Amino acid sequence: MEIEENISLSSHNSFRLPSRAKWFCEVENKEELSEAIDFSRKCGAKPFVLGSGTNIVLTGNLDGLVIRNKIKGSEFKVSSATVCSGENWHKFVGECRKRYFGGLENLALIPGTVGAAPIQNIGAYGVELSDRFESMEAQNLYTNEVSVFSKEDCEFGYRKSLFTEDKEWFVLNVSLNSSPEVTVDYPDIREYLEANKLEACAATVYEATCSIRRRKLPDIEKYPNAGSFFKNPIISKEICDGLLKEFPMIPNHSVSGGIKVSAAWLIDSLGLKGIRIGGFSVSQKHALVIINSSNGVFDELNELCGLIKSKVFGAYNVCLEVEPEIFPFRDL
Repeated sequence: MEIEENISLSSHNSFRLPSRAKWFCEVENKEELSEAIDFSRKCGAKPFVLGSGTNIVLTGNLDGLVIRNKIKGSEFKVSSATVCSGENWHKFVGECRKRYFGGLENLALIPGTVGAAPIQNIGAYGVELSDRFESMEAQNLYTNEVSVFSKEDCEFGYRKSLFTEDKEWFVLNVSLNSSPEVTVDYPDIREYLEANKLEACAATVYEATCSIRRRKLPDIEKYPNAGSFFKNPIISKEICDGLLKEFPMIPNHSVSGGIKVSAAWLIDSLGLKGIRIGGFSVSQKHALVIINSSNGVFDELNELCGLIKSKVFGAYNVCLEVEPEIFPFRDL
């Protein structure tokens, strides 16, 4: 394992934001991770974990040790699978499809690594990682202790977990359960199956999910972005009922804790697709995606984010919350 100094992170984050790491290394196993942790302790360098950089906003330089996760491998059993955290998430879901390991097909084409999945509790089209989660193994970035976390230990919520705030752990591997049942709750999925005269099964839901995401979302390789930039707000039934009286077209559905409304609809309804500040703009394909179309910098992204939040709050009295992780942390 090689530890490098003053490394650019522009190519290591999907937003292509300019940033540099004081120290940088890549780890391929537990032993190399332990070496990196020992180095960070000796040098007093705060450790930062980096996967594929698809769900982060880098607000500036990182004055510490950036540890890029390259730990690979997976093991499939009859009804469960254990996959290493450095594996690409979508490739893993594709492998599940090939092995007739059902339950994750709604989460196809979500960018990022497996290690990021439980941290954010990724979800799409009616399925969240926590629905299939069994356990995970993680290593403490300050003590080198290795622990196993159950589903209850992880404290999963909507796009969050214990590890969203607690940055002391490096996810080593994740164990997931399969499911014979398919989830076709979302209209887009049902419409695709009906239009193509397909019966609902893991393979066809996987096909539908990939088709819908490719049609609706900009290609992250061509249009640098961090995926969905805002979470769908969860509001009380009383507030939602009031909104629906005035705006009956707002997509909404009941979830634990209240009513989830579509952030994309709120933004799109205000005509904000295509709005630009500096190098950043709201995608014309999907209102939840902000793209870096012209070498944008963080201050421009911050201004655009503030404008969107202000307009949505002014029109609907609903607060939008940023979904990607922020390093170093700043309010957006």
